[in-house]
Amino acid sequence: EGVWTTEVIAEENAGGHTAIALDGQNTPYVAWWHNDSWFQDSTGIGLKYAWRGLSGWNVETVDMEYGTGRGKFASIALDSGGSPHIAYLDETAGRLKWAYRDNQAWVIEEVADMDLDSESYTSIAVDRDNNPHILFSGNMSSYAYRKLGQWYLDKPISTWGSGSLVLSEDDVPHIAFHRLGDYLSYATLDGDEWVETELEMVDPNEHTGRATDIALDHDGHPHISYINQLTHKTKHAWYEPEPE
Repeated sequence: EGVWTTEVIAEENAGGHTAIALDGQNTPYVAWWHNDSWFQDSTGIGLKYAWRGLSGWNVETVDMEYGTGRGKFASIALDSGGSPHIAYLDETAGRLKWAYRDNQAWVIEEVADMDLDSESYTSIAVDRDNNPHILFSGNMSSYAYRKLGQWYLDKPISTWGSGSLVLSEDDVPHIAFHRLGDYLSYATLDGDEWVETELEMVDPNEHTGRATDIALDHDGHPHISYINQLTHKTKHAWYEPEPE
């Protein structure tokens, strides 16, 4: 039988909202919200990042300022070169931010407004051209992507509650999400239009679909994990096409 191993990444006071990604050599990369504001020697509140090298963890400060809410709800993905892309909330500004680590330093950009009245979240994926795509708790639009150095929100879809994003092998986004007071939903982008499926028949409960996550199997079919808040059960939904 195997064994579980745990280790400390940083001797600091974390605030929460961790995210992890692995590269092709199984090296872990972690982002988290750092918050030690209640300590006298506080270093501030913000986004931290670390990767595990041969001699241990290398910890970096990405975006930090005392007395702010930046760094919350982080998600992380690696591009084809192994560089990290992190999406996160700057709560004080009410803005979604993107951070990217090139060979020199961190590049940070503001992406869009975030809805602070809903269940805030971010979910990031990187396509074959190393462009980031982000699903987030927005208002009228919850999907952003970067191309040729510019951010676009021209494919609007409103998710409001929690959600998750994955890209197919041909870079088509698939999302699972929950709109507050509504059912678990799944959508994929067909050209410039979202094709949305409300999964009421799968789970006929308007309190379902919280804490969603999504993955695609080898055939490109979606699998969704979520919580039914009424029964407090963790559930798995998946799609199988009809046999030919």
